[in-house]
Amino acid sequence: MKKILWSILASSIIIGISVLVIFNRAISPYEKQKHAISHLVISEGILKHVERFYLYQADQKVLSVLGKNSSGEHIYVITEENNTAHLYYKREFITEEQAVQVVQSIDNDSKILHTVLGWYKQQPVWEIAYVINKYQLCYMTISAYDGKIIRHIKST
Repeated sequence: MKKILWSILASSIIIGISVLVIFNRAISPYEKQKHAISHLVISEGILKHVERFYLYQADQKVLSVLGKNSSGEHIYVITEENNTAHLYYKREFITEEQAVQVVQSIDNDSKILHTVLGWYKQQPVWEIAYVINKYQLCYMTISAYDGKIIRHIKST
């Protein structure tokens, strides 16, 4: 009877450890980066909580978050690969929806894949990835300040 109990206990421990290992590997680098930047801006007192996370990867990897500060104001925090952080009030930028409208005004049959806040050529940008004609992948980089198109890439 003792051997059976020890076998059950050992099996339970092995299964538990296996589940933890699988769970740890299942957490993607995306989720780890999201957690790291969110933890940093909250622990440093920049934001009280994070509402949105963006991962931008053009000429460099840029992590950005949107959240509220202690005064309840919406703040964007954009961090470059060299750990330089830029803080902006949400009201300083065009909205994500307005950036999408810029794309749709040029390619009105576009299917939006994602919209990401990033940093390109020393300025905050919205990058919109979208598809036209079912298969043609396109990217548009738009100034977050005024909605002007900075770069427009269409695959052939």
